[in-house]
Amino acid sequence: MVPDDAPATGALPDLSGWLGRNGTVVTSPAQRCRVEGADVLAELRPWDLGDWSGRDFSDVDLAAWRVDPSYDAHGGESLLALHRRVGALLATWQPRSGRLVAVTHAALIKAAVVVALRAPADAAWDVDVAPGSQTELHATPTGWRLVRVNAG
Repeated sequence: MVPDDAPATGALPDLSGWLGRNGTVVTSPAQRCRVEGADVLAELRPWDLGDWSGRDFSDVDLAAWRVDPSYDAHGGESLLALHRRVGALLATWQPRSGRLVAVTHAALIKAAVVVALRAPADAAWDVDVAPGSQTELHATPTGWRLVRVNAG
């Protein structure tokens, strides 16, 4: 089923090891990503799949969606639009100092990995992100460096 907003089905992993002394946690506005005391960022919202939200995968045009990164016939964001959103967010975070932990959705994490690697948007289909896993990116003066995916 295409995800819709619902509470988390389990507890998030302990984030204290990732935060250090002066780290910050930010989350998606979705219920399943909420962390008490964290700032909620609209930019971390789930991938907007428009009319597909809450529908069974067998009822949607997955073939066209996977072939065309600009596909948005579902009335939501295309893969390219999602990657632009994530890329813009990473650009605002790049000059930031201190650690930042973002609790968000697999699609956004996949987009961040693809943006960090400067790969085409459709490379996201070849990245798997496990629920509750941890992905680490480090900001550099020239962009982002992928440190690990699916840690945890």
